[in-house]
Amino acid sequence: MKTCSTLHWLRPRWVLVNHLIIILFLAFDFSAKAQSGLVAHYPFNGTFSDQTPNGNHAIPVGNPTFGTDRKGASNGAIILGGCGNPQFLRILNSASLQVNEAMTVAFWAKVDLSSGMDPGTGTCNASGRQVFFAKGGDGYGGSPPGIQGLTFQQSGQQQLSFESSTNSGQASVTASRPLPGDAWHHYTYVITTSELKLYVDAQLVHTRPVSLNFLEANQQDLFLGVMGPKSSPVLGITHWYPLNGMLDDVRVFNRGLAPQEISSVFFSDDSGNCTPSVSVLPAGNQTICDGQSITLKGVPSTDVQPQWLKNGQLIAQATLDSLVVSQAGSYQLEATRRTEAWKHDMEGLDNNLNDIQYVGTTGWIVGDYGTLLKTTDGGTSWDTIPTYRDTPFYAVNFISTQVGWIGGANGLLLKSTDGGLSWLQQYIPTTGHVNKIQFLDQNVGYGLGEGLLFKTMNG
Repeated sequence: MKTCSTLHWLRPRWVLVNHLIIILFLAFDFSAKAQSGLVAHYPFNGTFSDQTPNGNHAIPVGNPTFGTDRKGASNGAIILGGCGNPQFLRILNSASLQVNEAMTVAFWAKVDLSSGMDPGTGTCNASGRQVFFAKGGDGYGGSPPGIQGLTFQQSGQQQLSFESSTNSGQASVTASRPLPGDAWHHYTYVITTSELKLYVDAQLVHTRPVSLNFLEANQQDLFLGVMGPKSSPVLGITHWYPLNGMLDDVRVFNRGLAPQEISSVFFSDDSGNCTPSVSVLPAGNQTICDGQSITLKGVPSTDVQPQWLKNGQLIAQATLDSLVVSQAGSYQLEATRRTEAWKHDMEGLDNNLNDIQYVGTTGWIVGDYGTLLKTTDGGTSWDTIPTYRDTPFYAVNFISTQVGWIGGANGLLLKSTDGGLSWLQQYIPTTGHVNKIQFLDQNVGYGLGEGLLFKTMNG
């Protein structure tokens, strides 16, 4: 006879011990580190003025207006009209805007990708380009040479792009990510003479080697919401790729920010509710029978770190937003502000890398500190997939471009069904390191750990 057990759900517990200390630490980190090299700052609180002593005040063109910012404050962000109604800001070139080896442009944006400017015809369409920022232009058709950060929509994804003109050392880099929706996101471009990094909401989404210089860009004005103007109209258009949306808290640095500094900028800009937002599905007590399992799914806000507990005790390695359970007990989800997610200098390939696997041109690399890298172009470029883990990953095995497993330290086994974007923790009967994984299909697989061989018949 099967026996059934009831899982008791406790109210999610908010861990806010030392919360004020954490917030103070972030504020200190920002003022002490991330502010260094800040050459222009535009909070757009009813003014276009630069808030640094450099006086790089913005000149509005096309009568942009102020609107409600991400915190709900009126007149706290600028609204730009986009294709068909170009509105933008121009910042005259100055000595403080000169760059030698690196620069960082960080900003909040709520962008409407439904209508941008077509690069071939200048018409407005859903796949058209929009410029976040530009120092000069693209060097074509009478446009001055320079650098620019762009975005557009393609194949149901947001494309984040960086381009520099041929005269400045040709570079064209594009990364795909989910569509932003009607929401604010924080974008950071870290540009050096040898490497470009793109961050969204303080998470590294793309890195690529480049070879460029800032000589031509240093001679050009800075633009927000449009590319530098053509010397004479092309197709009747002087100002190409106007942004359709809103900008807020734009910061320009004359150096490359480190990951922890970017997270400090991100959090310092954030309104930061004192209590993290989290809920759990399914809600209420659940009953399962022997041999059954249930997936508990936490729905936290993006700035918190989950930790699962059973009967008041921490479950080792249970720090993802979901947990598969098959035993009776009282399960609880702890949520803390995620302030340590960027404590390791994730420069893409700086950590020890332990395993690699390809399925066609799609590949994955795993390594120490929860490192997960993914390529979809045969290894030409790699994206960092955040896992929010410090645990070393030792093995990776995918049987398709969507379904795969990761093995790690202390009996860690994770499964993904979406190409590695999200992971569910699975049970394997060992507390030793999972050093090798090999699946024959979606059900039959083997795991090797600490001299023991394990087999599963159910995935």
